[in-house]
Amino acid sequence: MFTSFFKKNILESESGLFCIDKDGMLTEFRPSEDNPIIVTKKEEPFALNGYIEERSIRHLIIPKGVKGFADDVIRYLKVKERFELPDGLLYIGNSFHDKSSNGCVFAQCDLPSVQIPTTVKELGTFAFGHSHIGYLHIPSTIRSPYSRQFKDAYIGTLCLPKEWKDYISLHNYRIENKLIRNNWKEYGFLTFDAGVGNLVFE
Repeated sequence: MFTSFFKKNILESESGLFCIDKDGMLTEFRPSEDNPIIVTKKEEPFALNGYIEERSIRHLIIPKGVKGFADDVIRYLKVKERFELPDGLLYIGNSFHDKSSNGCVFAQCDLPSVQIPTTVKELGTFAFGHSHIGYLHIPSTIRSPYSRQFKDAYIGTLCLPKEWKDYISLHNYRIENKLIRNNWKEYGFLTFDAGVGNLVFE
């Protein structure tokens, strides 16, 4: 599976080994022995075999030095305890690296808490699509055009910059974004095609 893993640049955290390319993009991840990915079968009557496989890991701590992520690199993963993104991260998805890619970096994941670093300027296409996020904090530095970053996700608590309070509101568990799309470079623009349990501004 990782035939060329040790021929590339390797970063490490307590979660495991992280393989990056020359631009700092994460291309492969190998969990540590005491933090394995556990695969279990979950009954699903509409699935082809009557079940789906659920992949879970105790924690996923991305080390400093990772600047971005390859498509689908952390997709379909349930993180049970801790999820951390590093300072210095530039993008989550395909915004800077390859605009022709499909993104979906953390699509269909279950994440306890996501703190987007202030160094991140954009989120790519479907970056957290169909994911379940317990707590999500978005910094005011985000400048993302419409890209369905949270398409059909569920966010327990969404924390947005206080300067966005006059532009965004929550109605029936859906975000209403009053920003004009053409002004996203000034204010920041994200479309939350997601269910949101609680909205706060800090």
